[in-house]
Amino acid sequence: MKGIIILLLFFTSSLAENTPVLIWSPSSSLRDLPPSFLGGIINADDFSSKYLSPLSSNQQHNLIVFLQDKLSLEDFTNHADVYNPDGDGGAFRNIKNQMDTHSSIHLPAVKMPAKAIYTLMNSLKDKVHQVKDIADMQQLDLASEQDGHMILVSLKPVLGKDEARALSENDKMIAAILAEADKKGIKYTAMYTADSSSEAPQVNLIKRSVDRHLLEAVDNSSINGTFYNGTCIYLYMRQINISVITNDTALTVQPSLPPGIQNATNFSFCNYSIGGNETYSGYITLNLQDNGTAGNRTGVNLDVALKLSFNLNNTYDWQVKEADINITGSVNKTNVNWSSRLNFESVVVPLTFSYHCSSAGPYATYKQNNTSPNNLTVEMYITGFQVQAFNITMYKFGDGWDCIGFFTTGIWMGIFSAVILLMILFFGVNMIANIKTFDRFDDPKGKTITVNVNE
Repeated sequence: MKGIIILLLFFTSSLAENTPVLIWSPSSSLRDLPPSFLGGIINADDFSSKYLSPLSSNQQHNLIVFLQDKLSLEDFTNHADVYNPDGDGGAFRNIKNQMDTHSSIHLPAVKMPAKAIYTLMNSLKDKVHQVKDIADMQQLDLASEQDGHMILVSLKPVLGKDEARALSENDKMIAAILAEADKKGIKYTAMYTADSSSEAPQVNLIKRSVDRHLLEAVDNSSINGTFYNGTCIYLYMRQINISVITNDTALTVQPSLPPGIQNATNFSFCNYSIGGNETYSGYITLNLQDNGTAGNRTGVNLDVALKLSFNLNNTYDWQVKEADINITGSVNKTNVNWSSRLNFESVVVPLTFSYHCSSAGPYATYKQNNTSPNNLTVEMYITGFQVQAFNITMYKFGDGWDCIGFFTTGIWMGIFSAVILLMILFFGVNMIANIKTFDRFDDPKGKTITVNVNE
C-alpha cells in the first residue's frame, strides 16, 4: 500500500479521468498478473483478458468484486492520509491493511473497468452472486463449490453524501464481507473499483444550461421533481399524464412521482456484450400508482409500470429503443389490464448528450408492434423530461439535446429579418457600383473641353 501512495500522488492530476482498481488475494499469488506501467492506461478489453479472465478461471477460487458508484485517485489523496507514510489509511483503513498483508496489485488508470466486469457477469451467468449487505453474504455458501464463482458486492453510493464518511462506511463493509468469507472458508481474490471516475469532490446531478433552462440539483430539497439514478441511466421527470381511450372508456391516468433523488439501480439494468459487434443496451422500469386523488376523481386505483429500453446504435448516438407501459387496477370497481408499446422513435441523441424536453409528447401507441387490442389507444405526456443513457461522466447530465430543435420560431424570425436586411444592403451596394464616373478631364496644354448644355 505504501507503493500505491507514492504512485497516486504522482499521477493524480494526469489520470483523474480513469478509474483505479485495487486487487489483493489472501489465498493465491498475483505475481502472474502483468504490472501496471507508469502513466499507462489499461483499456476495458485488456483489463478483461489480462486480469479478470485469469482471476475468474481459477478452479475452486472465487472473485469478490466490490463496486461503488465512483472512485478516483483524488479520493485516495484526499481521504487516505497519503502524505503520512506511516498513516493508518484514513477512510481506506481496512483496504490498506488488506493490500499490505496480502499479495496485491494496483492499477491506477483503467478505462471503464465496470464494462469488463459486467461482460464477465454475462458470461458466468448462474455463477454470479449479488450481495448488498452482510446478511446476503451470510446466506451464501460456496465452500463446497467446485468451479470459480463471482461475488458482486454493491457498495453504498458516494454521490451526494459526505465523501469521507461514505468511503469509510464502504471500507468497513468490505472488511465485514471479507471476514464473513474467511469465516466460511471461501478462497477468493478481492477487487475494489467503481462504475466510473470523478475528479470533482462535489458534482451536480443535473447540469444547468442558461439557454435550455435545465434543472440543477444538489440534494432532495432542491429538486422540483423526481430524479432516478439508474445503473447507467439518469432520468428526470416532473409530471406524467396518460390518456387511455377504448371503445367504452376514456380515462386520464395521473400517476404520482416520488419527490427527490430515487435510487433506481434495483429496477434498472445495463448490458455490455462483446461478440461479433460490441453492443450496449439497458432499461429502467418505473412502478407508479394513481389512486384517483388528482382532479377530484373517484373510483380510480391503478398501478402503472413504465419500462424504457435503450440502445447504443453506434459510437455516435443512443436512442430509446422501446417504451412499454402496463396499467393494471380498477376503475369504478371494474378491473382493467391495459398494455401498450409507445412510439419513442424520435428520441435519438448524440452519445455524450442528454435528451431534454420541457413538455414531451404525445408518445402514442405504436400500432405496428402493438400486442394490445386494436381498440386501445394510449398517449403519454411528460412535463420536465430529461434522460441520458450510457457514457455518463462527472455524475451529471450531459448538454441538453432539446426536443424543440434548433430552428425555433424566434430563430426563423431572426433569419427572415436578416435576409431582408441583406437584400436591402445588396441593392444599395449594387446601386453604388453602377454609378458612372466622369472619364474626361481638362488638360492644361490641350484644348479646353466644352460641354454643351443640351447634352
